[in-house]
Amino acid sequence: MKKLILIMIMFCFASVAQAKVTYNNKPMETGHLNTIKGLLYDTRTNSNEVTTSKAISWLENCHNSAQTFKLDQINTPEASLVKNTISTIYQVLQGKFPGLEAERAITHWAEVGSRVLANQSTNAVWRLELRAKPSRTQNLVFKHTPSNIITLPLPQ
Repeated sequence: MKKLILIMIMFCFASVAQAKVTYNNKPMETGHLNTIKGLLYDTRTNSNEVTTSKAISWLENCHNSAQTFKLDQINTPEASLVKNTISTIYQVLQGKFPGLEAERAITHWAEVGSRVLANQSTNAVWRLELRAKPSRTQNLVFKHTPSNIITLPLPQ
């Protein structure tokens, strides 16, 4: 179990060249951002949905920017929320939440985070939405030709 937690920690904050967002001088890759977005989405409430949407949008914009952002040196509300989320993820990985399996939680948050969209609509309303899971069967083609066709007479 300790090896699994160590692997998950390495997964969450492993180094990648040319990262746009860093935390504690460690670059964050897309998988890390998805995990953060997934946890933010799962912990949102009606009262903080706008703040959560802004934080996710801000994080995505930083990640997609040409500039490098050092998260630990930024003191905006969005950055503070992201830093608190990272702290919570570390605590989950350290087992500080009994009954919450670290591997399952991280996997769930990463999957959810990959589908989260945060944007501001034309009338200045922040929206947070979850795209549908991609279909696992959308590319299946059923090609079955029956070998024997039986014709039954109709009852009279």
